[in-house]
Amino acid sequence: MAVSPMQKITLVTSKALLPELLTVLQEDGQVHLNNLKVLDDWQDLEANERGTSKREDEAEAVNLLPQLQKRQEKVQKALTLYQQHLPKKGLVASLTEGLPELTFQELEAQGRQFNEQLAVNRASQLNKRLKDLEKEAQTLQADLALLTQWQKLDVLPQGGQDHQVVNVAIGTVPADSIDRYYKALAALPDLVVKRVFSNPQEVGVVVFSQKLSSQADFLDSLAPASFQALEYPFERLPQEQLPLTSERLKTVQETIQAIRQELTQSQETVDQLKVQLDYLANHSLREAASQNAGLTEHLAAVEGWTETRATAHLQETLKQAFKGLVVMKVADAKDEELDQVPIKLRNHPLVAPFESVTRMYALPKYNEVDPTPFLAPFYWTFFGMMVADLGYGLLVMLATAIGLWLIKGRERLRTTCKFYFSLGLSTAIWGAIYGSAFGFNLPFKLIDTNTDVTTILLISVGLGFLQIMTGLFLNTYQKAKRRDFHEAYANGLAWIFILLGLVAMILGPMIPGAAWLGTVGQILAIVNAIGIVLSSVIKAKSLGGLGSGLYNLYGISGYIGDFVSYTRLMALGLSGGSIGAAFNTIVAFLPVWARFSIGLLLFVLLHGLNIFLSMLSGYVHGARLMFVEFFGKFYEGGGQPFQPLAPVNQNVQTKVKSEE
Repeated sequence: MAVSPMQKITLVTSKALLPELLTVLQEDGQVHLNNLKVLDDWQDLEANERGTSKREDEAEAVNLLPQLQKRQEKVQKALTLYQQHLPKKGLVASLTEGLPELTFQELEAQGRQFNEQLAVNRASQLNKRLKDLEKEAQTLQADLALLTQWQKLDVLPQGGQDHQVVNVAIGTVPADSIDRYYKALAALPDLVVKRVFSNPQEVGVVVFSQKLSSQADFLDSLAPASFQALEYPFERLPQEQLPLTSERLKTVQETIQAIRQELTQSQETVDQLKVQLDYLANHSLREAASQNAGLTEHLAAVEGWTETRATAHLQETLKQAFKGLVVMKVADAKDEELDQVPIKLRNHPLVAPFESVTRMYALPKYNEVDPTPFLAPFYWTFFGMMVADLGYGLLVMLATAIGLWLIKGRERLRTTCKFYFSLGLSTAIWGAIYGSAFGFNLPFKLIDTNTDVTTILLISVGLGFLQIMTGLFLNTYQKAKRRDFHEAYANGLAWIFILLGLVAMILGPMIPGAAWLGTVGQILAIVNAIGIVLSSVIKAKSLGGLGSGLYNLYGISGYIGDFVSYTRLMALGLSGGSIGAAFNTIVAFLPVWARFSIGLLLFVLLHGLNIFLSMLSGYVHGARLMFVEFFGKFYEGGGQPFQPLAPVNQNVQTKVKSEE
């Protein structure tokens, strides 16, 4: 298939039923809604209905979306907190488990019943409590280290500062291998120094002196020895405070462990929060859609697009849900609406994985041909030619097949696996044709990359010629369909005949008995070159069109560049095989004993690098050939994606009603 046909639908109901209508549409998941607020007709209608001021109920509705977003942020924050303390799942486990499945009704029911505020508040309380306790534990550990060092101290620092007879200073001096600072302190006159503890960084001391000056002056006199006074925050002696602090630290650590234990057993809460997050996201989408609806005092209207194949199902769904209380109007897209029609691609399962290449460039417009079915065989072939290794291809196929077997749900990831499985098959086929596997020559080959370089070059250019002709044919078809016959001929059909004529001129003399083919080709090319000029003159209705026609003919130089671009199919295919063979030669140079140890590791690493670089080159250069040489002949793009109001499947896989 191609671009899925769309129909425009308009739904009108009472304003009170709008939330329920949007819920039904979201469950159905088949309607891409428009923003009626930006349409002049709806703006005028609303202005006539309510004047220049907004109603109170609408003002309240405007504030609902930020509230929902704020709730989502709080739930996400709580979810992140819990997940930080849960055992981490491995990559394989997370992929194989997939997402939990719920029906839309089950998701909505669980979302409404879940005590969201309680879970969020509990997470916030636990988080705050945990942080406070961890901070306290750090402080207690520092205090414990301080008290342990000073546990032999038998006088309180605060008590010694106000002594009437002596000056007392308690503190530390730096330690070194020769006790330089301690000796400097002890050498000061009229001092008695008592060592309390020592470690590689510092020495704890108590210094006594006859009281001849103030405490501040006394401390200043100790500065030459780099004395640092002790900051002691306790009212008890270290040996008395030490068991109290140790007991408090034990209590705090036990509480921290209990909180963490509660968090590690919160899998059920995490699952509920995930459901709640998707519930709120769904609610936010409906609320945003309601802001884009057309409203009058009593009625509400929504407008959008749905696939033609889904229209009958939607009508039946609305009929059963509302018993005629919703009026539905269906219309085909008008010419002036073609740029507004959202695009959904529908292709054969073998072709669908290549839609990612089209999307990477741009979606087609509604009146354009979907290029995916036409680019898929070329991209598939070109990629295989550029990588061209039987071993690499089989390895990629095996890896992606395992991925498809393991991965549950996650359709995007599964589609990517299908895409690369297909490319792996092409790589294996071309590797067999070239007789190459992991850089080794196979005993069988259809084309020898060492002796048949010219053959590979001709195949590359021939495939490029075929792709360019396909692009020109599609351009002719699209322009003729729009009844733009000048463009269909001058930029499509005429160039097909010119290029065919040039090929006939080249091949005619080479084929025995087919010299006439060259003459026919010459006539074909000349007649259509003249036709391009004449059609431009006819379109312009004056000789002024002669210039544009001649300029169009100058485009033949661009086709030469296009054909040269396709030689990369040969160049990359040959270079990848040569690099692989060079890696094998490097391993072969190793001694026999090393080949089966470090040699195996080197083989895996080097060929792993070559696989990565070869596939990256194939992906990038293949896309380049599609976007420049192929799309440049016929494709504009610029369509907007079909984004229906549908359930969010971020944390929970909800089944869309229309798929049941």
